[in-house]
Amino acid sequence: RIYCRGHNLNAAKKTFGREYVEDKIRLRQRRRSDTEDAADADAREKQDKLLLALTSQGFKRAEAKKATKKLAGEARSLSLEELLRRALALLVPQWAGCARGLIPRRARKPGAQARGTSLHPVIVIRHPRMCEERPKP
Repeated sequence: RIYCRGHNLNAAKKTFGREYVEDKIRLRQRRRSDTEDAADADAREKQDKLLLALTSQGFKRAEAKKATKKLAGEARSLSLEELLRRALALLVPQWAGCARGLIPRRARKPGAQARGTSLHPVIVIRHPRMCEERPKP
């Protein structure tokens, strides 16, 4: 008969003995923590590689760390390549790699200034929605 967790535990202790049940519980907890530790170590390794990849591409360490922290929850389930794509999407949404060079879109409007931004000439994004049409002379 199936009871709640507490009653099942009590019935198991009566049937199999207290020591046996407690040993099995400890063994299961140890297995679970070993699996989680391995997954955490793998996720940390991916985050370190992601940080290195972003800084190698010219991003400031603070910017790269911020993007890496935002993606920390997804590091277990995603590949390093996908993490890098998502980090670049976080870091480079306002940049357009058009023929005029890398200029923030908001700075292209007359009188607008791009405050607190930095150019990353290593990365060129070519996307039709991000590139403005060049005026024809």
